[in-house]
Amino acid sequence: MKTVYSILFVLLAIFLGACSKYIPAPDGNDQPVTSIDTPAPTDAANSNDSEYGEAAYVESIDTVFLESFPLQVHAVVKGNLPDGCTTIQRHEVKREGDTFTITIFTQRQKGAFCTEALVPFEYIVPLDVYGLPAGKYVIKAYDAVAEFTFSQDNILQESGGG
Repeated sequence: MKTVYSILFVLLAIFLGACSKYIPAPDGNDQPVTSIDTPAPTDAANSNDSEYGEAAYVESIDTVFLESFPLQVHAVVKGNLPDGCTTIQRHEVKREGDTFTITIFTQRQKGAFCTEALVPFEYIVPLDVYGLPAGKYVIKAYDAVAEFTFSQDNILQESGGG
């Protein structure tokens, strides 16, 4: 019986030895790695390896009023990106009269293999509403539209005390 246990022990030792990672013994020629040896990361936004566009599919816009005065308004844009490699790079907001128009710019690595399924997103866009008079305002992002109303001018009233 001892022979069987001895054989099993030897087989177990061989098996465990075969599964372990071989690490060579230091030979004295190893040098420490410094930051000089490590290349600096590249800026993906300035890379020619990416495609840029407006590939976000916007489905809805919600408005969020922050608890402050003057009021601060954020547009919460919800929708889908066309695949798993496309990301939101930046946004632009233009105001003409009482209408805010949001444009969302996307980025995708050229030639990347990605999931071909829509990827939902929620993107918060702060709106510059300070100083706007009371009234109704419209937010547009592609085909999605939302509205909000100020019941009073959105500006701090200076107190005349002294």
